[in-house]
Amino acid sequence: MDQVNNRFENIKDKWLSLSRPMKIGIVSGLLSLIAIGVISFTLLTRVQYGVLFANVSQGDAGNITATLKSQNVPYKLVDGGTTIMIPDDKVDQTRIDLAMANKLPNSTSGFELFDKTNMMTTDQDRKIMYQRALTGELERSISSLNEVQSARVILVTPSQSVFDDSTDKKASASVILTLKGNTISNSAVQGIVALTSASVENLNPDNVKVVDSNGNVLADGSNDDDNSLTGGNSKVLQMKQQYENQLTQKLNALLAPIYGAGKYQVAINVDLDFNSVERNTVKYTNPNIRSENLQIAGNNANNQQTSGQPDNAANVAGAKKDQDGTFNRTINNELDTDTTKIINAPGSVQRITASVALNGNAGNAISSDQVQTMVANAIGLNPKRGDTVNIQDIAFAKTKTNATSSTAPTKKDNNLWIYLAVAAGIITLGLATFFIIRSRRRRAEEDEYEEYEDEIEEVVEAPKSAPVELDENAESVVESKTNQAKEFATKNPDIVADLVKTWVREDK
Repeated sequence: MDQVNNRFENIKDKWLSLSRPMKIGIVSGLLSLIAIGVISFTLLTRVQYGVLFANVSQGDAGNITATLKSQNVPYKLVDGGTTIMIPDDKVDQTRIDLAMANKLPNSTSGFELFDKTNMMTTDQDRKIMYQRALTGELERSISSLNEVQSARVILVTPSQSVFDDSTDKKASASVILTLKGNTISNSAVQGIVALTSASVENLNPDNVKVVDSNGNVLADGSNDDDNSLTGGNSKVLQMKQQYENQLTQKLNALLAPIYGAGKYQVAINVDLDFNSVERNTVKYTNPNIRSENLQIAGNNANNQQTSGQPDNAANVAGAKKDQDGTFNRTINNELDTDTTKIINAPGSVQRITASVALNGNAGNAISSDQVQTMVANAIGLNPKRGDTVNIQDIAFAKTKTNATSSTAPTKKDNNLWIYLAVAAGIITLGLATFFIIRSRRRRAEEDEYEEYEDEIEEVVEAPKSAPVELDENAESVVESKTNQAKEFATKNPDIVADLVKTWVREDK
């Protein structure tokens, strides 16, 4: 017990004898060691989770988690229960096990259904199994597309009978798509229609309907692309965006040299008319006589015809005297018509509205009226259509670009911070150790310097004293001290030189 107390006392005395920088270095080194140990233990013992399945339904998630529990596989549910995560080293094997057990999410059965048939299977059962297998194969094929997350196929096939030779019965199909994004290309939709119609007997592409999970009609069986959402509305939006982008580029090219990038914001809205309008205009000019037919009967009528007298009121009255005479006159007029046929193509501009926000903090290079005039001319403002331009001077908020992007830290980012912390701890420990060793070495050199300085002073000052008779022991001591001084001078010439310089200054 006394030895333990003595050791503690020695440690305490040594600690108290240390300087303040050395104490700080030792404490920093110990804290760094503790931090490195804790971080290393956390990294070594922490379980790294990987994604097993993502975007799964609640039913599939329940079935999969039940299987994981039975297999004693730890798991975590994230993203509201739609993503299942398990230890990273078990992801591949667990997927294989679930696939063998046919418990994958959105799993459908294909033609492997016929692997389980037996002798008791009837023809009707085989027909039902064939339709189920065909439906499953179509769902798998459609789900393999890059833009499709999952697919559901419903087939309606007419029943065939030897007593019914009608050929009017045709198959039909409905496809429900769950997309990975918000839209799907028209070519992909047409590919799904072609794949489905080619896989089912007597299925015409016009009888294939495709919708997405939001209820939007992607293909309604019409060959006209304008009748579908992707063929019609997507083209409308594309033309609208292209025209708006063109006008925006014009305004950017106009305002950027004046205000500079980031000193203004432009927003343009264009209303386009995609209705095809046909106008027919017919104009009639003054009539011209194309042909004239005269029929006259009786002597007097012949006389009137040969005399060439005009058909006036007197002649008409005279004609009544001769009851035998008749007079007929037919005139065909030629009408000069001007017909104009105008067909307005879809996509004409109905209205343009533009808004420009100028940064009030940047200073006004030109007036708002000048900006409004330039913008109006750049976009082709037409007041008759109701086009408007709005210019506002507004002080923009001072926000950093990084502040606008709020992204959750990823697994790599967390590991990066951990590695940086470990590196910082190692660097701190190394610096603390370096300063401690350096301080101890300097202190040892100072002690050695003081010791040898005292010995040299004794040796050098000895001849200055009065000569005395020395015995053999004293002579050996002096000789030993002299040899030590020479040896020290040989090993440390700089220190001896400084010491000699000090003595010289003291003698002066």
